[in-house]
Amino acid sequence: MTTALESLLVVEIGRSVAGAYVGKLFADYGSEVHISEAMKPSATSAFFDDSKHLNSTIVLNEADVVIQSSHSDPIESPLAPINPEQVVLRISPFPSEGPYSKWKSTDLVDAALGGHLRLTGDPSREPLSGVPDLVHMASGATGFIGVLAALMTRARTGRGQIVEVSHQEVIASLH
Repeated sequence: MTTALESLLVVEIGRSVAGAYVGKLFADYGSEVHISEAMKPSATSAFFDDSKHLNSTIVLNEADVVIQSSHSDPIESPLAPINPEQVVLRISPFPSEGPYSKWKSTDLVDAALGGHLRLTGDPSREPLSGVPDLVHMASGATGFIGVLAALMTRARTGRGQIVEVSHQEVIASLH
């Protein structure tokens, strides 16, 4: 059976549930997904299965899509597309520009700054953290959709692009 995205080579770099989830979605739709051996932490192991290839020698210039993600830190060295057709997805706690661009974050901070905590718990008590990894899963799904849009543009124009997703913006859009 032919799958929708089977011709794509995807490289996953980072240590984030969001990035691992994007990689899982691409693998589920038939893409060849490679992750670096150094990035297989326990946090993302739920998204590591036989559909992804553990690879210590990843060739970035051959990838159609590069997923670069960070769980709680800003992305220190943002990747740019290596070739004009490559799509690079960057997922981090905050946008790469602006007052919070260099800030670290946690799930609780992401949810609080995105306005999600006001929806949980009793106002007279401390905030409740809510669903574990909600911010990361939503950021991963948003990133996946953004990359699909970039791939559609690439099919029309022949040019890749950078797709940027921040946890804060995603969680703010959910309510």
